[in-house]
Amino acid sequence: MFSVKPKFRSAKVLSATLLAISLTVPALADEKDEAMAKKLTILLRSARAVISANPKMIGDPTTAGLKIEEFMDSTKKNYTKTMGTALDDDATKNLMKAIEEVASNAIGGKYKDRWTTGVEYPGKFLPARFAAEVSTQFSALSTGKYVLKLTVPNKFLVNKANQADDWETGVIDGKFLKPGWQRGQIYFEQASYKGKPAFRGIVPEYYDTTCLKC
Repeated sequence: MFSVKPKFRSAKVLSATLLAISLTVPALADEKDEAMAKKLTILLRSARAVISANPKMIGDPTTAGLKIEEFMDSTKKNYTKTMGTALDDDATKNLMKAIEEVASNAIGGKYKDRWTTGVEYPGKFLPARFAAEVSTQFSALSTGKYVLKLTVPNKFLVNKANQADDWETGVIDGKFLKPGWQRGQIYFEQASYKGKPAFRGIVPEYYDTTCLKC
């Protein structure tokens, strides 16, 4: 679903899990890269939370009564509340553009016939589907500089395009699901991504009863 441009000598990938999110950046790993990974993850979560807080959006965004301006304002408020700062760099601004594009498409009915046949939860604009659409748009806007991806353990997989790769599976099974792992702790590692050197991180997220309803 995502690719690393050949011109990049190295890449960085961030994943969020149980849901999981992947990010690719063409630079060596340092503290600034970890901070950027966290900012992008929080921003995507901030937008996804707007859908979770408005269940009618999941059923039918066109009749949910939520305007795009309200959606984006709520996203910014969620982000600022968590980060304490405004959107202040090209990466987060590009992610906001992707969020607005996907949310506008949903509210405008452009996804009305998406996810209606041959899939589980037919016709629903699930937060995970929203995030997957945003990830694709964001990667395009950043011309491959950043790559976002949602994934889950295989037993919870709905969309095969979101299947965890070997590295993600190894972190989920070998770290996050082990006794003693600190809940919510991000894991970063210099690894590989599609055969190229990469800085990878993975952020655990946890299902609750509201998530399991859809």
